[in-house]
Amino acid sequence: MGLGQLLCGFFGFWLDYLDLQRTSSVVSVRHGRLMAINEKVWQLDEPDAERPLIGLEDPVEVTHNLGRVLTNRTLGIVRSEIQQARDHLAAGQPLSRLLVP
Repeated sequence: MGLGQLLCGFFGFWLDYLDLQRTSSVVSVRHGRLMAINEKVWQLDEPDAERPLIGLEDPVEVTHNLGRVLTNRTLGIVRSEIQQARDHLAAGQPLSRLLVP
């Protein structure tokens, strides 16, 4: 499998995660899998903090949820960028063009 196919699968995974499982699981890089939301304990900044839109475990500080800073608007932007990258690679476009700002 080529790098483009691997990246296409990577972006496809994230699109599926953002669309289907954002409230029921946590992405754990440390464990290399999706974890059930009840398996993870987050350190909350405030006692009445809202539940984050997605759970993304920080691989260095495991009680920190990287997804807590996303809003509905910014999550939509992230999803759009991932979709664009996947579509670009799926169309056979070179990786170098995807990496240009």
